Amino acid sequence: MKRSINRPLLLAAIGFLFVCVLPPLEAQTEFRKIRLTERYYCDGVATGDIDGDGHADVVAGPFWYAGPLFQKAHEFYPAEPLAPEDHPSNSMFSFVHDFSGDGRLDILVLGRVHKHAAYWYENPGNKKDLWRKHYAFERVRGESPMLVDIDKDDSPELITHWDGAWGWIEPQEDPAAPWKFHAIEESRDWPQFYHGQGVGDINGDGRLDLVINDGWYEHPEATRSQHWIFHQHKFSHDRGGAQMYVMDVDNDGDSDVISALNGHGWGLAWFEQQQEGKKISFVKHRMMGDRSEEQKFGVAFSQVSGVEGLCRINGPNTREASLLTRLVCQDERAVVKIMVRRG
Repeated sequence: MKRSINRPLLLAAIGFLFVCVLPPLEAQTEFRKIRLTERYYCDGVATGDIDGDGHADVVAGPFWYAGPLFQKAHEFYPAEPLAPEDHPSNSMFSFVHDFSGDGRLDILVLGRVHKHAAYWYENPGNKKDLWRKHYAFERVRGESPMLVDIDKDDSPELITHWDGAWGWIEPQEDPAAPWKFHAIEESRDWPQFYHGQGVGDINGDGRLDLVINDGWYEHPEATRSQHWIFHQHKFSHDRGGAQMYVMDVDNDGDSDVISALNGHGWGLAWFEQQQEGKKISFVKHRMMGDRSEEQKFGVAFSQVSGVEGLCRINGPNTREASLLTRLVCQDERAVVKIMVRRG
């Protein structure tokens, strides 16, 4: 049985930003900050029911914290406190999935783009030992990789680029074997620290397309084809953002895109899809600017380098999707509730 959980974490999580659709003002949810650790171990977190007790647990660096209290830290690889000013973390991203196929959730850890290989750690069950470490891949390029089942074969792929081509890294039939890269295009010259990528059905054909800051790759009928059609469209003319999300923001029946404009600067926007015949284009609608526009949008902060989740507080339903539409269309007001760790 395969289980995959990587939900947005509604805690004060290290280095991540969460964009959440607000319920009506009279029913806003209260949040309580839970401090997981006083030390710097990682830049990214994930969630999943690690111990199988029905409660979501938090994965942060070398520890997982048992829910629902999150008071007890369980070390699954050797913990080494780090100096924040040196930014040496070998845990930029964590993803949770049953990679071994034994019914227990394992943990995939990605380090620095240019420094660390990717490894996954096998959940031993109730044993208190450190988890068995498995090599996955040499490097994972791009600053916002996503673990998603893009080919719908019940096994997730890690979206990235390698040797100048976009595609994905995927586990093999033998869970312990190194992962392999599958390209969807001929080699180009993409920077290793690429900003802005996501997955979603742009053209409404039921298949997941790959979206990057420079455009989108159309998912063909033959998923394994190495010739996905690339539709050029520069979403951000700045540096580019982080995770890009595909959803019908304005409730008009087609897919729009949400993205930061500069992952290490300012700006957040949604891009409205427009069609002329078979040609798809996008119109930018800003949701947040810099400090000079804080009064206009209601909030302003920089370093939007980890947009990790776009979530609805009370679960995904039509009422809240409509609420998102109503708020987004009010250009003069803030449209999101933002939780971000500072310092």
